[in-house]
Amino acid sequence: MQPQHGSASVARSGESERGTLAARLRVWAPALSLVLLGVLTYVDRLSGPFIFDDEHAIVHNPSLVPFELGRALRPPSESPVAARPLVNLSFAIDRSVFGLSPTAFHASNLSLHVACALVAFAALRRLLALCPLRAQPELPAFVAAAFCVHPMAAEVVLYTTQRSELLVALCYLGALWLLLREAQTGVRSWPWVLLLGLCGAASKEVFVSAPLVLLACDRAFCAGSFRAALRERGAFHAALALSLVPLLCLQLGAPRSESVRLLELDYLLAQARIVPGYVLHALWPARPVLDYGPLWPGTYASAWPWLALGCAALALSGVWVWRWPRSGFTALWTLAILAPTSSVLSIHTEVGAERRFYLPLIAVLGAVSVLASALLERGLRVRQRAALLGLGAAAVVTLALATRQHALDYRDTRAFWHAAARGNPDNARAHYNLAETLRREGDGAGAIESLRRALQARPAYADAHINLSGLLIASGALADGLAHAERGAALEPKSPNAHYNLALACAFSGQTERALAELETTVRLQPQHTEARRRLAQGYLALGRSEQARAHARRLLQYAPGDPLALRVLGR
Repeated sequence: MQPQHGSASVARSGESERGTLAARLRVWAPALSLVLLGVLTYVDRLSGPFIFDDEHAIVHNPSLVPFELGRALRPPSESPVAARPLVNLSFAIDRSVFGLSPTAFHASNLSLHVACALVAFAALRRLLALCPLRAQPELPAFVAAAFCVHPMAAEVVLYTTQRSELLVALCYLGALWLLLREAQTGVRSWPWVLLLGLCGAASKEVFVSAPLVLLACDRAFCAGSFRAALRERGAFHAALALSLVPLLCLQLGAPRSESVRLLELDYLLAQARIVPGYVLHALWPARPVLDYGPLWPGTYASAWPWLALGCAALALSGVWVWRWPRSGFTALWTLAILAPTSSVLSIHTEVGAERRFYLPLIAVLGAVSVLASALLERGLRVRQRAALLGLGAAAVVTLALATRQHALDYRDTRAFWHAAARGNPDNARAHYNLAETLRREGDGAGAIESLRRALQARPAYADAHINLSGLLIASGALADGLAHAERGAALEPKSPNAHYNLALACAFSGQTERALAELETTVRLQPQHTEARRRLAQGYLALGRSEQARAHARRLLQYAPGDPLALRVLGR
């Protein structure tokens, strides 16, 4: 009998080892697949240039070079990294190692994005274990994979400045995982959550919602009530709440006062129409919007019905979250994360941005996956698991292919603004920036066409009138150029370029005195405008008004020493 007992013991040991190995494979295989998915989706799509705010945040950021920890932790105000010292520090490290290589910066963003997907997978596994739902065990892997390759996430990878979204998401998801681990295992994690809270506060203001959201998560999935959550994990929630102190301190002095304001009606009206679009693009990402444009006053005046619907939806969401906290947690996660940048803070330079839906995207994908799994399980009778796996894999592959196609929009500046104008035809700024790109590339006709489209979308767009007038004058369309120059100067009377273009149009049309008057206005607004000085000196000399010609020639030499025209006027 003894050998039989020994054989049974060995068999049990072998079964235990095989069970342990299988459990590890269930974790490591999806994790490695996520890394592979992220790399394959973006591997040859990282070489695009710096775009939009990248110039201010990276190229012309004086706190990045030379690399010093103290300098890097003090980003300049009124910049995309203001009050976000951790983001600025990461840029300083990248720049000191890789220089100004956009590919390297994008690769760093991709690494952070894949890390977010991995932490999301780990948190969803724990969350699913706490749910009474009869869900497939592969569901967390498919949700994380869809998140990893979703087209809405491409912006945070390929638009370098949006590393702030990645860092705050990593801290947010990390804190969620620590909460769920503590609830399941009892391992105290308040020191780690305190560190994550500090990092989240130093990454982006959206972390202000984390203490509320994670307390609601504890109540819904772990403790059963707020009182029990605070009693059982009070140290965790207190440590997370402490992150609000550095976050508020970083906001003292209004580091972005020129672009960010508090609670404005126009902005709220805009969000009532834009936020539902985020959800639609998360579910059907066929046409991503790269740029929503600035907050144009009065543009969303017709959105009152949307605002009413939004308020009703918020009220219903509040009831849903309170009465059915587990199913309502998706709504709470989404709305609480969007709230800082979609209601409380009015960001005039960018009324909407799909990257703001980066963290909420996980909740939407998770809810859709659970619902689809439940519906399919009821409808399918044969090979349910195989069918679900096949559908999930097909969805992930489809999203990855869509993301690879969408990533081509970031390959150069021209492609980016073409896609931005195509994705949001009513965005005057997208057409304007496309025109500027075409003008720099020497495509004057294309620039004129884009500026006309910008003015169709926004007739009172002063900069578009000013730039269009210059292009029209250069092409010989003097009457049209004069009309746009006059309109630009009327809309922006303090713009030197508006008056300079108007002066050129007047000069070419034979209105010499008016041209000189507009040039005088130009140099009054911008004394160092050398071209205006040069034309004034030349014009006054041609009219025989030598004293005025010499005066402008002398001023011209101050800004352009050795200028031949100025020397000739002065007889030197």
